[in-house]
Amino acid sequence: MSSVPGRENMTRLGIMVHCRNLATEAWEELVFGRPEHNQLGDHATLARVVLCLESSEELACVVFGRGTSWRDGLNEGDYSKKFLLDNLDRLREFPALAPLLARRDGGGLAAFRRSMEAVIVTAEVRNTVEEIEAASAIFARHGVEKVIQIAAASHAARCVKELTAARARGRIGADRLWFTVATDMAYHGTGPEDVVVLEPLHRRDQPMTSVRPGLAEAIAPYFRLPDEDKKEFIALVEEFMTRPAGRRDRDPLGVPGRPCPRGAGGACAGGGHPFERGSRAVEHAGSTATSETPAVPASPQGECVRCAPPGITPPGDDPDGPG
Repeated sequence: MSSVPGRENMTRLGIMVHCRNLATEAWEELVFGRPEHNQLGDHATLARVVLCLESSEELACVVFGRGTSWRDGLNEGDYSKKFLLDNLDRLREFPALAPLLARRDGGGLAAFRRSMEAVIVTAEVRNTVEEIEAASAIFARHGVEKVIQIAAASHAARCVKELTAARARGRIGADRLWFTVATDMAYHGTGPEDVVVLEPLHRRDQPMTSVRPGLAEAIAPYFRLPDEDKKEFIALVEEFMTRPAGRRDRDPLGVPGRPCPRGAGGACAGGGHPFERGSRAVEHAGSTATSETPAVPASPQGECVRCAPPGITPPGDDPDGPG
């Protein structure tokens, strides 16, 4: 993977493969993939990226993260590298990779193998942030200008978040272009649609944007809770989400909500429907909410959307979708 004479203007590419704890359920399948379904895991995706390099790109290095788990006397990174090399010939089983490998002559296949044998394993890291920072330091030493990070479909969204956060804090070089490639494999028994992304609210036409703390802020401390507290929290959320809708017309502490600020006597257009203001449930005057009377969100002015001035759009009614 050294520089080729006459190619000084080529873009030096670095590839990072996020590590996977060796205790992960169905580890081998997640890392390799399912050839019979043409679903590429971490290593098969790595092969595809290398085999599809542009003529203007030069592979500078491949980096594997090294987490804290061990198996057969090998640390996580070294075990993953050994697994890759032991299964290199099986990559032909993937319909997506077979023609790419077939186009390589003997010298091209030998070069491909050498690039896999030259995989660099980071020092031990405790989390995704440390893994990105460790890989970034290696890329800097190898003069990498463009990075492709590879992660499982279940993990890729988090890797993008941690990457941008590390860059914002100045922990990785801002002069290096990073791309993320998600594999075809999700965690065992799940799919990519099971990943939940909590983006901070930001649109002025969404009533909940003015509520503080927002859900993303409120949920952040969850990951630092002891396991027993996490279990309790999950039970509370599950109980709330499965409540009959008619029970949501009351404050979480059981205190009836306040009347709509538009007042009684027909001034409110909500027709007696309950609506949400902040984290407290608020009722229209004289409301008799049942499971058939859906909640009407509040505007930032504290009125229900049905009473709010023009321009306040109920969530879910935006024709352009989220954004």
